[in-house]
Amino acid sequence: MKKISLILVAVLCFGIITNANDIIPKNEDSEINSKVSESNCVNKIALGLDIGLGGSLVSISGFRSATCFAPALGIRVMSHFNPYFGIDFMKINWITDVVTSIVYRNSNSYTPWQMRLQFMPGVRANSPVFFKCMSAYTAFRLGYGMELGIDNGGYHYIGNFQGLCLETELGLNFTPTVFAGFGYNYHKYFGYHYSKYNVALHTLSFLIGINIGK
Repeated sequence: MKKISLILVAVLCFGIITNANDIIPKNEDSEINSKVSESNCVNKIALGLDIGLGGSLVSISGFRSATCFAPALGIRVMSHFNPYFGIDFMKINWITDVVTSIVYRNSNSYTPWQMRLQFMPGVRANSPVFFKCMSAYTAFRLGYGMELGIDNGGYHYIGNFQGLCLETELGLNFTPTVFAGFGYNYHKYFGYHYSKYNVALHTLSFLIGINIGK
């Protein structure tokens, strides 16, 4: 009787161990498949293109300025080290500030348009995938930019107003290719005759774009 009991206990223990061993690979397979799925939801190397629609506010010591519309075009060369972290080797921004009215004391001046060209490297981060390939993302970039345009007298200037610029983004990756979000762009001027003033442009935009890569 004791032998039979020992045999039954041994068989039962063997069954539990076997079932446990069967479960572990399934969990590992599930984890591996999850990691593979998340890896497939990002482009390791890509060329990004985004369009921004928004407005700018210009702050100048002694001035007040409001820009009605500020469309922007951005081109990025980017790479992801893993599904959650990547780097923008370089982003080139082209921002056009349309219809800018500057009020200085009691006088008004009018600038029909001006453009800004910016060069900014940066970093980006993605959240874990929460539905198919959808994930949240954020990005930060820091670089240098210049202004190009004409004033109300028809004078053309290129690179007169140069300075530090930075940009932050927050949005959603809908697929490995399509994304949308909001961006804030700050441009500080140091050069030309505005150097004696505190001049900065603040641009808030809705962004939509694509990442082309593999």
